[in-house]
Amino acid sequence: MDFLKKVQESLDKFSKTSTEVAKEGLDKLTEKAGELSKLGKTKLEILKLQKKLDALYEKLGRKAYPLLSEKKYDLLEGELADILSEIKMTLDELTKREIELEISRQESEKTNIDSSHVKELKKDLETGGGAIEQITIYDYSPMVGKKLKNTELPKEVLIGTILRGDEVIIPDGNYTFQVGDKVTLLGKKADVDAAIPLLAGEPPVVEVEPENETEEKPPES
Repeated sequence: MDFLKKVQESLDKFSKTSTEVAKEGLDKLTEKAGELSKLGKTKLEILKLQKKLDALYEKLGRKAYPLLSEKKYDLLEGELADILSEIKMTLDELTKREIELEISRQESEKTNIDSSHVKELKKDLETGGGAIEQITIYDYSPMVGKKLKNTELPKEVLIGTILRGDEVIIPDGNYTFQVGDKVTLLGKKADVDAAIPLLAGEPPVVEVEPENETEEKPPES
């Protein structure tokens, strides 16, 4: 089977895999760390709200008990209004945080599933001598402002997805490279390696001027 057809079949098999590949690297790791940090922060906020709620219920009991024991029912509404209002606000906030936690958990589970798809795609490619690489288009790249159809890439290389900020682009021939684009390359390892310098370009050499060394004059006698 033609190698590029195998790559395409792998991409078709996992419809979201190429998108996840485009988001891998340090950006993905940073995002994952942020998600874990958010999860931990939300759990801590829930714990604090639960403790606050326990304290409020205890306070409510202390205020309500003497009124009930003395049968001062007419005073209950007025005396307990503030604390009941605070309990309601705390319950609302607790519910909100619990919903946020559940959403974060679901997103985390989805990420784990998608990551397994990425690993399987990588395995498929490596088995056939392929590779997946991601490069960033910097301002010195010869591809900036150039259309994909006008590039001369090695034969057995596919442009997968392109990450531009938070947008994931599935490029066609009229796609124009821009500074900051993160481009996913898939194909034969040798051809992928050859395509990287063509897209990335050479960073400019910064010449450092040597410091002027001043000769130390002997002290005057």
